[in-house]
Formats: sequence, C-alpha cells, structure tokens
Amino acid sequence: MTAHANLITDVSTMVSDFYADLKEHNASENVLLLVFTEFGRRVHDNGSGTDHGSGGLLSCLGTK
Repeated sequence: MTAHANLITDVSTMVSDFYADLKEHNASENVLLLVFTEFGRRVHDNGSGTDHGSGGLLSCLGTK
C-alpha cells in the first residue's frame, strides 16, 4: 500500500473513532467536522512531481 493510501486509511479510522466517541456521549448531532487540505496540487507533472496548485479538498461531516 502506498504512503498516501495509508494516510487516508488513518484519517478514515480517526474520523470513525471520533464519531463513535461522540455517539457514546450523545453529542454526535451537535458536531460538524470540517476536514481540509493544506494546499492543492496541479494535475500536470513538472518532471519531478507536481507543484502546489490552487485547488484542494474540503469535506464537512456530520450526522444530520
């Protein structure tokens, strides 16, 4: 598995554990979790990878 895939799996596990804890304390309906990337990446390869781009990812997660 690639390093990126491992990191995505880690984030998924952490979010799942966080919401399980919220549910256990009857607080899940009062929380909106915002996850975003620090920066985006350009699609075009520059020969040694990709440069920082203007796009990125933003996800809002909640139970409602």
